[in-house]
Amino acid sequence: MMAFLFLGHPSVPQIVKHTVAEVFGFTEKDVSEKMAFERFGGEDMLNLSEIICELEQRFGVQVDDLAEMRIHTVRDLIEEVQAAVAGNGVSKP
Repeated sequence: MMAFLFLGHPSVPQIVKHTVAEVFGFTEKDVSEKMAFERFGGEDMLNLSEIICELEQRFGVQVDDLAEMRIHTVRDLIEEVQAAVAGNGVSKP
């Protein structure tokens, strides 16, 4: 199922930031695109995997399996999700 974004609906960056905030227990205002996942300690990869799974379901896409190695910031995550959405469902390695 491919999700489509329409005027008046949240954008990819907004949805990514909301999901990050939800998983880490922050408010959306606390999440910036420069925020690094590494600063949260050992649970980062589990949380990042959870975030990616939620975003894949939300957008009906699959993020490349190696993406977690490339994702260091919220901006990196946004770019991976946008690539998956633009690439008809799969981000490119």
